[in-house]
Amino acid sequence: MKTILYLLVILAGQILYAQNSENTSAKNTSSIVNNELKIKRKNAGNAAKANDLMTAINIYKEIIVSGNGTAMDYNSLAWNYLLTKQYSKAMESLNIANSLNDKDLYIKGNFAHAYLLMGEVEKAKEIYIKYKGRQIDESMSWAQMIDIDFQEFKLKGINSVYFETILDSLK
Repeated sequence: MKTILYLLVILAGQILYAQNSENTSAKNTSSIVNNELKIKRKNAGNAAKANDLMTAINIYKEIIVSGNGTAMDYNSLAWNYLLTKQYSKAMESLNIANSLNDKDLYIKGNFAHAYLLMGEVEKAKEIYIKYKGRQIDESMSWAQMIDIDFQEFKLKGINSVYFETILDSLK
């Protein structure tokens, strides 16, 4: 009887140890994946800052294909598509980003930009005006974000005769 009880105690201990090891392993794997994603996102951002937009695009696509894409990943991909004049691809990414987070003003701004740069000026103006007076965060207004984005477009050789008109309408 003591032998059976002893074996049951050992078996229970082994089961608890195995369960604990599985939980620890899952936590470690999750932590590794999160760290890898942080590194990839940072690398994509650094590539974009260095004007290596295709590398940034490829990194964001890699994150998305891995099944770990967030609304901001799709939005960042769209932004890089806009800067490389791939407007229809930007719109595809923005539709997914918006389905994941339909409140994000960065996504709304990029939608407006995509419409404007694709020649759908009225749709773009509708979005630009809809969020007039809103704050992106504590330090940046909607109008400031749009102005910064337009400046970035100009630096990349992307222009629209409507940039100034839109900025004036946001004052």
